Amino acid sequence: MKNISAFVVLSVFVLSVVLTGCGRLKENDFLAWRDGPIIDEETGEREHGEGYIGKQEKSFADLNNALDSLDGKVDQQKDTLTEAIDRAKNESISVSEQGDADTIAAAKAHADVVGEKVQKAAEGAVATAQQLSKEADEEIRGEVSALDSKAADTAQDLEKAIGDSNAVVKANAAEIGKFNALWDARERSLTKVHFASGRSSLNSAAKKALDDIVAEINAHGDRAVSVAGHADGNPVLSGSYRSNWDLSQARAASVAKYLKQKGVSNTIETVGHGHTRPVGPTNTKAGRDMNRRATVTFLKASP
Repeated sequence: MKNISAFVVLSVFVLSVVLTGCGRLKENDFLAWRDGPIIDEETGEREHGEGYIGKQEKSFADLNNALDSLDGKVDQQKDTLTEAIDRAKNESISVSEQGDADTIAAAKAHADVVGEKVQKAAEGAVATAQQLSKEADEEIRGEVSALDSKAADTAQDLEKAIGDSNAVVKANAAEIGKFNALWDARERSLTKVHFASGRSSLNSAAKKALDDIVAEINAHGDRAVSVAGHADGNPVLSGSYRSNWDLSQARAASVAKYLKQKGVSNTIETVGHGHTRPVGPTNTKAGRDMNRRATVTFLKASP
């Protein structure tokens, strides 16, 4: 429609130019040109459409009809194209759906094949594992049997070694017993006490030393005890004793009497050695103090 409007405007412009350029037309000629010649002179009616305007309107009408026909054809082609597009779309969807169904079916079939292969592989693995387990069990049982046999041999050897060791221990114990018996049976010194010059009485230190050995003497009631008295060698010039022999004997007797008073029931032998067995120098006061003594000894046990 825009093209038609432009055409009309152009036509009017051309008409104006023609009228302007050719001079002023007569009114009747212009009207005849524009509207067509007069048909009825009495009424003055003209044949509408035969003039320029009529012809132009007819041309416009034909053009509009052609445009309407063209619009119809375009609409028809549009509808036809739309239908073709819809049909192609539907066919494409149908093909796609069919393709999805085929793909799903193929995937399911493939999954079934893979599943069967996996199952067979799993069964094979289980069978292999069972076989390996059986072989391992047999090997382990063999090793355990060998270890049991070795352990039995080791236990037997150990038992023999223990027996031999026990025999050696018993033999050693017997030897030790013999040695202990000999050791206990030997003559053994128990204690020693000292006296004042020319005296046979016991001082407090001597009594304590004798008290300390009472329990040990009583623990060996079958052993004989010997008490030996000694003098320092100075001459006995006065008193109850005629000589160092008498003094040393009196000292031994004093010790034996005290032990008996303390509950000792063992056999006690007393002897006086005078000044014949000094343990210190006789020409010094310290030496003489050491020599004025009495010793208590276990005698050697009888076999």
